[in-house]
Amino acid sequence: MDTLIIHSGLRQGRVAELTRSKGDRLSVGRGFGNDLVIADVHIAPQQLEFLREGDDWQLRVLDFTNPVQLNDRVVGEEPVTVRSGDRLTIGRTRLALYDAAHPVERTRKLMLSNWMERHAGSVIAPLLFLLGACLLDLCTSYFEASTELDWSEYVYGILFMGIVVVIWSGLWALAGRIIRHQAQFGLHLVASSTAYMLLVVLTLGCTYLFYNLHNPLTEELQAWLVTFVALAAALRLNLLIATHVLQPLRVAVFFSALTVAVWYGLILFGEDDEFQFSPVYSSTLKPPPFNLGAAAAPDAYFDAMEAKMRDIE
Repeated sequence: MDTLIIHSGLRQGRVAELTRSKGDRLSVGRGFGNDLVIADVHIAPQQLEFLREGDDWQLRVLDFTNPVQLNDRVVGEEPVTVRSGDRLTIGRTRLALYDAAHPVERTRKLMLSNWMERHAGSVIAPLLFLLGACLLDLCTSYFEASTELDWSEYVYGILFMGIVVVIWSGLWALAGRIIRHQAQFGLHLVASSTAYMLLVVLTLGCTYLFYNLHNPLTEELQAWLVTFVALAAALRLNLLIATHVLQPLRVAVFFSALTVAVWYGLILFGEDDEFQFSPVYSSTLKPPPFNLGAAAAPDAYFDAMEAKMRDIE
């Protein structure tokens, strides 16, 4: 490689701290006379140097007070050839070595952000998302378990969830202001409302899916599974907006699983076997609004029942 580029400060998404070679030598150390000066007390004043030999660059360590690692392997006294993409560890500092022709990751399109940019300064779209999520929760809650036209008991619960979504979005906006210097509260509100809608739909779908099982353990399992999926979706979307994490899905899945496990553990060990405030299994459901099976006619049903009674007699 003709030009050696050292990338220091490997934080993704920030302004790159790059040092380019201007000749056949590039020195690294804590001393101010080096080409790349690193303020790390574990690095020597003249720590190492890169020397160009033909088309290759050789790494030569000058001070062995602390080990120098190239791709997690300690470099000895003999010079070693470096390649584009290598990782170098000096003291507590990590560097990346690149050639000017090193391929870069393809540009990612901010589809949701681009859509929000067309509505810059407007809070109507995020509030409509939140209102839609609340109305969806209200309707599904009523159709799932209500037997009376009493909306008040649901409205307070939906209002509480709306406040939770707004606070959650505000905290992520604050994190985005600190990490990326962009609050984007409206974008976080849209993402959180989307995760809220997912929670509502999955809850209703799983409830009717296990409607005929009559198994409290199955119902509890699907409740925890729905919580995990919705939390992972919310974390993934907000991490993508507020941070520079390269793999937000993995991080979201890990922390969601950890949160659900801790939550379940607290409930499990906090239960009193002798007394409970609510029955173990007390869910009352309305029949599914859509009959997906082939129902028998009433006359045929009663005829079949009479035939069974005659057989018993």
